[in-house]
Amino acid sequence: MPTVQFREWRDLKAAGFDLLTGEACGLMLRVLVDVTEKGRLLFCKAFGLDPLTNRLGEPWNRGTKDDPHVASVMLSGDTLPVLAVFAALEVPGVVECHVCHKDGQWQGVYGFSEADLPGRDEWVEVMRRLGYNVHRRAYFGTAGDRNRHEMSGRVA
Repeated sequence: MPTVQFREWRDLKAAGFDLLTGEACGLMLRVLVDVTEKGRLLFCKAFGLDPLTNRLGEPWNRGTKDDPHVASVMLSGDTLPVLAVFAALEVPGVVECHVCHKDGQWQGVYGFSEADLPGRDEWVEVMRRLGYNVHRRAYFGTAGDRNRHEMSGRVA
């Protein structure tokens, strides 16, 4: 069984994303999210931004004394699966995750630790029998916040 799962915005709270409201977007397309420093760094990593030079909006709320909000950002629902992959891979001990879709719709990201790996193949097979498309993601090769282009050696 997976160590961690991300299936909705509220699951990203532990990764530093605090969902505030969907009413802030005049298009009703994006949700307003405050982020902690952990969330800000994960956001930069997921979208290939330099955390030293890129600045997000001011936070709307304070957060907690131990984990204050440092910024805010408007995010569309399409960003949730991407952020969920990076959030899963940043959980201590998680070595890979699996992205699940069913009938063309994203269903969640499930992270596996080394201890989970012996049962992973069986879990994937069960999910596939239930009609899910399952795709593995992990920090292998040059994967990370900025990736090295295999042909040129340049960092993208």
